[in-house]
Amino acid sequence: MLLHLNNEHPHYRISPLYFEKRIRKILRHLGLAKTELGITFVTDPAIAVLNKKYLHKKGATDVLSFPLNSKKCLGDIVISFDTLRKEARRLKKSSREHAVFLMIHGILHLLGYDHVKVKDWKKMRKKEEELLKII
Repeated sequence: MLLHLNNEHPHYRISPLYFEKRIRKILRHLGLAKTELGITFVTDPAIAVLNKKYLHKKGATDVLSFPLNSKKCLGDIVISFDTLRKEARRLKKSSREHAVFLMIHGILHLLGYDHVKVKDWKKMRKKEEELLKII
């Protein structure tokens, strides 16, 4: 498994080992131990540019997923550290805890999960809860 964990946020630091350990465990559980995955932390302005360019939506979001539809490489996940911190405070969670949740959420999007319809949201939420329990 090749995991690319990048931090492009100028003001916040991440703990690569903390996240790598958990993401590797999740990917093994999903049967994706031999896949490649990229995760990048960015600012709100940076993710807003990507959100506009690829989803044609205005403003920042918490996480974006870019599937590569390859057996070797699952794709890339981009997480706004600014939005992550705001959401974590609102949800009364640590930034680390919420970052792991957003990584799981992003991985599930790469695997085709979605939450546009209520039944799909329930299915995705159930899988998120399953994955959170194994870490």
